[in-house]
Amino acid sequence: MSVQRRGVVVLERPEEYAGQTTVAIGASQMHGFTDRQQARLLDDWSEFFAAGPTDIWDLAFPMRMPKRLFNSLATQTQLRRLAVSWGVYDDLTVLAGMSELLELELESATSVTTLEPLRPLTQLESLQVGGAWRVHDYSAVGALTNLRQLKLGGGAEKRQHADSYEFLLNLRHLARLDLSLVPDQLDYSPLLGMTWVEEMDLWTLESHRKRMTPSMIDLEWALPGLQRRRSDVHAGRSYEWERGVRVGEHRLDDERAWYFHRYDLEDGD
Repeated sequence: MSVQRRGVVVLERPEEYAGQTTVAIGASQMHGFTDRQQARLLDDWSEFFAAGPTDIWDLAFPMRMPKRLFNSLATQTQLRRLAVSWGVYDDLTVLAGMSELLELELESATSVTTLEPLRPLTQLESLQVGGAWRVHDYSAVGALTNLRQLKLGGGAEKRQHADSYEFLLNLRHLARLDLSLVPDQLDYSPLLGMTWVEEMDLWTLESHRKRMTPSMIDLEWALPGLQRRRSDVHAGRSYEWERGVRVGEHRLDDERAWYFHRYDLEDGD
């Protein structure tokens, strides 16, 4: 889901905000700050967000997310997209009131123990949760029936496990599914019914291949989305998706260097 965002404004300090709608809170500029200066800046941002809703629709944090800053987002109920790269937040209740959210990305969510607070976010079309190795019950995700794109797992040293894959069968609108999530008893059989998924990426450990049910070969035979993904990988094709729609692909230029081409932009834009 690492789609290039259009019109992103990177802000270092709250006073730089002037009504922009697509914002990333700068992290690289903070590397030269003292610990005290960084703490003050994070406090300033926490106060800024806690003060009430803004005009921001698309908000990204490519930085370490302290708990106090994460919690301050509770008032940002107007958000349509939220992306958090990593941090020490552990309670997702802050997100429960964000009824307008269409896209949510939570990477390296290593302190999170439950996804239940996500259950009310029924407008979500795209969800990414990585590194949540403390979570085992994913049934709340099954309640998000408008999802068109889902990525679960990855982003942590510890392997992520799920009690079951049954929750996936509720997601009838899924077009893109990316799983690095190991089901208990290595039971992958719920995937057999997911023939509607256009593209599916399934990560498994080599040591699991002989014990998984059904076999990877059987899954590939039954699932067009898995077949399509395997074919693209074999051919060296790589696409980017946004809310269940392909928005671009990675191409080689004349000097054999890779670049990302968005379908809604002309080359060179």
